[in-house]
Amino acid sequence: MIAYSHAAEDSRVTVENDSGQGEQVQDGEGNSFNPLVFTRRLIEPLKQELLGIELPDIERRYHIGITMNPWFGDILQKNYIRTPIKFKYGLAKNIELSAMPITYIHHPRRKTLGLGIADLDMGIKYRFLHILREKVSMAFAFNTIYPVGSNPDLMDGYVHYKPKLIVSKTLDDYHDLQVVTSIGWDIIDGSSEPLLVEDEGQHNIIELSLGFRLPRGVYSWSLEYIYTTEKLDGGQYEGFTMAPGWHWNIPREQTEWFPGDLGLSLGLAFGLMDDPTITYITKISASIPISMNVNLQRREFEFESEELREYFKRRRENNGEISPAVEDGQ
Repeated sequence: MIAYSHAAEDSRVTVENDSGQGEQVQDGEGNSFNPLVFTRRLIEPLKQELLGIELPDIERRYHIGITMNPWFGDILQKNYIRTPIKFKYGLAKNIELSAMPITYIHHPRRKTLGLGIADLDMGIKYRFLHILREKVSMAFAFNTIYPVGSNPDLMDGYVHYKPKLIVSKTLDDYHDLQVVTSIGWDIIDGSSEPLLVEDEGQHNIIELSLGFRLPRGVYSWSLEYIYTTEKLDGGQYEGFTMAPGWHWNIPREQTEWFPGDLGLSLGLAFGLMDDPTITYITKISASIPISMNVNLQRREFEFESEELREYFKRRRENNGEISPAVEDGQ
């Protein structure tokens, strides 16, 4: 059995047989090479995200992804600024772990709430279908939100369970337009204590979403529709959101100061029905290649990153702390 993998921005194909031995293959220019030598160095773009809809894509194996989503709209409307930070780790080829503390900082010009964390969102995502030829992916995600703080403006105090099924298809005939749809539930743990005494009880929410992303080189445009309702659970809320967005995978030559990949997303979310609001969306994404080795017997964790070593080596050279000749042992 032969397994094939391909990186989007590199014409080379990695071929590996059952014995794990590499075979001589050719790149796009007809040059022969051993793919095992290049497997860890293949060029692969940053895993792009949409504004509000989760994709079935998995963070690259042995990579740590970081996404910051500051709510700059809070500057005009709130006494605080929400700054959630999401950490993702590619545990395996099709498994991703995530942790996202919902952090906030005080508004510099208004009455402050201090610094703190409202909720902690822990998740796992499993991509159980990924057909490269058909460009179809399906994934199941499960997140649990734990209340950590005590700010009634930022949280309700309940534990939330959020399963979600995500499907994605890329249409070659329409300029590689990516279509993403998902269905998810926000299930409240009734045994958890609500933060507000006067709270009359929360209802479970169903979320249906449909998104489109059109890539244009390092840029892409997106349009997302999200429908949420609690009426099926006896509630009254029903909301619809439309969010156009712009995304930029920043080229490596423009971010030599950073040991990884960077991306920027900007957008607006227009709320309709029971939530007529406009939200400004800013997302800063980063992916840093870090390999984690675990020794369960010794209970040891070891982190390795060739790119980080090269990054700090260049920094030392630029600062004159060491010379290339000394580093190379010459």
